Amino acid sequence: MLRVSWHVFELPMLHSALIATCNEKHPGLQLELTLQTNSDYREDLFEMRKDIVFLYEEDLHPDPRITFIPFWTINNYLVINSANPLVNKEHIEIE
Repeated sequence: MLRVSWHVFELPMLHSALIATCNEKHPGLQLELTLQTNSDYREDLFEMRKDIVFLYEEDLHPDPRITFIPFWTINNYLVINSANPLVNKEHIEIE
């Protein structure tokens, strides 16, 4: 049994693809995917209730007993018409 939880919004969208890929590459492996509802994922890892947790960087709590591996980078873009006056701004703040 591989117990994986997430606290990032992208993983639920990949849920079925992840299960299908896992079943194809590792037949017989039971995969348990759950949403990480509590903020302290460390206890779940230390108590062996979870094997892997996916988190955003801002949710990480440094701990020498845990290995943090960057998994993927998400880039967000502001998409606007080239004639918009905001194009000439060097910095745009979201309010």
